[in-house]
Amino acid sequence: MSLELPGKDKFFILLRGISGVGKTKLGRDICAALSSTVKCVHVSNDFYFEETGMPWSFGAVQFQAIPDVRRKVQQAVKDRARVIICDNWNLKTPGGDGWSGDALGELWDLTVRDGGYQPIVVEFNLSSLKEAEAAVARNHRPGMETPQKIARKNWMVMGHLPDDWDEAVPDDCYIEVEKMNRDEKLARQILDLMGAVAPKKKTPRTKQASRSAEAKTPKKSTKSRSKSSAATPKTTKKAKATRKNKK
Repeated sequence: MSLELPGKDKFFILLRGISGVGKTKLGRDICAALSSTVKCVHVSNDFYFEETGMPWSFGAVQFQAIPDVRRKVQQAVKDRARVIICDNWNLKTPGGDGWSGDALGELWDLTVRDGGYQPIVVEFNLSSLKEAEAAVARNHRPGMETPQKIARKNWMVMGHLPDDWDEAVPDDCYIEVEKMNRDEKLARQILDLMGAVAPKKKTPRTKQASRSAEAKTPKKSTKSRSKSSAATPKTTKKAKATRKNKK
């Protein structure tokens, strides 16, 4: 697969989907793989409750957790982090209803619009309501509605990205997943994609090494270049839109 993308070496990875599908695992797998080479920042509302021990509530999410995520992303951009991963539900989009819309819009502006990050969007659209209920049950907390109610309300309710966002996300960087993330295959797919998009850096050579290479290589010879390719996404935005229009 060819990637007709501007070469960028920093990425904003947006993970969308209901609770329990494996977004946090995916983010951690990616950061673990990159930890020895680049600065990777992984943010989530859930981390606020893990770090503070505060009981979960909608009010705490809106007034404590979301501002905490925003501050961490701002700091990550300031620190020139190469990879920023956001794994909140991210179901709503700016202009729609719900608190997550405006918050998501702010993160997009900080990273993609103003920060020059290449966006990669991963959407978890589970193939059945039964699987959605099982996913929500994995991360269910006191104070929440039952997993069945949450799943029925949010299963396949994925707000469309605004048009200007859509234009910033090429089809190759838009991945739809129909199953829960249980292994490292998806993380490897995204890492391969990032490697294909990022500009290749030339290894500096000394003058003497360059002269030696010129002496050994015939003038008319050509250099072969290897091309890296990313794993093929299961569906594209066009296929996704077609499915939703049928409902």
